[in-house]
Amino acid sequence: MKKAIVFAVALFMISVGLFSGRIVKASSSDAWEEFGINVKKACIKLAPPELKKPSIAVDEYGSESYGIAVLQGVRDGVFVSYVCVYDKKSEKAELSGAIDLKKAKKFKK
Repeated sequence: MKKAIVFAVALFMISVGLFSGRIVKASSSDAWEEFGINVKKACIKLAPPELKKPSIAVDEYGSESYGIAVLQGVRDGVFVSYVCVYDKKSEKAELSGAIDLKKAKKFKK
């Protein structure tokens, strides 16, 4: 009888552990998805109105402190990129100046 009770309790604990793990994964996944949406919205708001054919790519997780996105499009006939940094604590975003990636220089580490 004691073995049956111990077995039932153990089975219950394992079931609870497995189920709660799924909830944590789901909410964690949902939280990251919401985070990405917030970064995207904040960065799009900062896009210059003169940017034509705009697109955005959001880093899924960002860094420890910041969400990061790259906006691209055509400005004054030149294809440019902008780096958008989203502070995870303050939930405020900042946008870099226009970067012409054709002017990128190779470097050595």
